[in-house]
Amino acid sequence: MSSEAIDRLAKWLLEHLGFDARPPIPIESVAIALGVDRIHRLSLVEDGRLEQRGGCTTIFLRDDVPMTRQRFTLAHELGHLVLAGPERELVARRMGGVRFSSEERFCDQFAAALLMPSEWIRSEFAGTAPQLGIARNLAERSKSSLSASVVRLREVLGWQTSLLHWRRYEGRWRMTTAAALPRGLHNQVTSSRETRLVLERLAGCDRDLRGILPLAVRGEAWRVPVEIAVSRNGAVAMAAFSEAMHDSPH
Repeated sequence: MSSEAIDRLAKWLLEHLGFDARPPIPIESVAIALGVDRIHRLSLVEDGRLEQRGGCTTIFLRDDVPMTRQRFTLAHELGHLVLAGPERELVARRMGGVRFSSEERFCDQFAAALLMPSEWIRSEFAGTAPQLGIARNLAERSKSSLSASVVRLREVLGWQTSLLHWRRYEGRWRMTTAAALPRGLHNQVTSSRETRLVLERLAGCDRDLRGILPLAVRGEAWRVPVEIAVSRNGAVAMAAFSEAMHDSPH
């Protein structure tokens, strides 16, 4: 199913159930309206699990992750419910960082469309230049993660930016996640020694700064335009990767 069709489905569902399509979407109320009997938060290996057995629909959510991630996982599991219908017995799990099938991709797109409706994004943010501040605004208003917000802005408004996160462990900077990367750069962007030196120099400077950040792309050194904020123990950068980086080594 195309992203436009998924957006239409999410819009129709919210309207059909009587919910305002303006964030923050009351996703637990949406789940109940869709026939979910129970939502449990507990210790899980996976991010979430949907179980439909004996006429009872239960969604389990991992309780030791941020609420933004729990909301996305709940919306993701509702995607499985929509595909399965109320009669089919099933168990569906969402594992963090794992996307194997077209159904899993659908559920992620459906979750984003439910939590961050495309028409609302266009009405609020169309014409804005890619900025960390805009992505933070969307994340705060939709109660979504910053990474999910950048992915959604890329899908709906055509932003050509990606989001990179680092954490500082025992004095060493490590890239932890990379979201909204161009297809050709998945698992191809890493930190270099020069990256870590820049992050160390900026540590504690929490304001958003624009500049050039050295990164390793497919093992080669590149200088990438970024907007970056670096705290004492974490950093986030919105990066603009050029077409040349997508297709060929430096």
